[in-house]
Amino acid sequence: MPFRLGTNRIGRLVVGSTLPPPPPSSGLIGWFDAADYTSGATWTDKSVNGLDLTLSGTYALDASTLGGPSLNISNGFGVSSTTALISGTTGTEYTHIEIVRPTTLATADATFAIAANNSGDDPNSISGYKLGNSAYIGYLVTASGGKRIYLGTGANLYTTTETFFVSRRVGYDTPGLGTNPIFSVGTNLATLTHYTSSGDYTAAGAYNEYNLGSAGVMVVAAGVSSGNYKCPGYYAVNLFYDRFLSDAEVQQVYDYYKTTYSLA
Repeated sequence: MPFRLGTNRIGRLVVGSTLPPPPPSSGLIGWFDAADYTSGATWTDKSVNGLDLTLSGTYALDASTLGGPSLNISNGFGVSSTTALISGTTGTEYTHIEIVRPTTLATADATFAIAANNSGDDPNSISGYKLGNSAYIGYLVTASGGKRIYLGTGANLYTTTETFFVSRRVGYDTPGLGTNPIFSVGTNLATLTHYTSSGDYTAAGAYNEYNLGSAGVMVVAAGVSSGNYKCPGYYAVNLFYDRFLSDAEVQQVYDYYKTTYSLA
């Protein structure tokens, strides 16, 4: 609707907005968006918790490879400060969402992890939940034994040629972690799909729950075993919640970033 000053049309009044709503804020522990990164060793947390990531190793801002900004972490990782917002006690539930394109998968261990940090562990020796082991889209619980749950082969493996949007909803619930994991995956070539049943994923390894204790850290491009087995890649977005998001909420995050990162 144009409007005028005197006889000259000087603009158009737009009512409403076509912009998608931002990601949900309820239960948000950390939100790391490469659009907020400029330089230096700090990747700012957009959530109200201020759990900025401290970057180490080799990393640089990349403005174009994924279509939007990302951090090219080629030999390093980012770790938050310790927070009681992260625990592994019975009844806790988490949702982790990432937009990432790995660059090396042969020795990669995890794109994201929740590490115990209240009993001597640190990001270089992760004990906790590794969300996305090697080329698998899944997660691994490390402790004595551990348990890995991952999606099947084919489109549900990370590749170095696609930009992945991955949501994992996992809980530490009786009778055990991973009883009902929910994975959601989309890329620049395939639309978002929710995987909800045991027929969609494979469970392997000894069955041990792992309690993080009263506090933990978030680790992006996670490194273990004295810093080995990091997952090099282009890291665009990481969001971490202390609750299960609904399918509609996961779709809301997907839609918010869909255009920027050319998701299908």
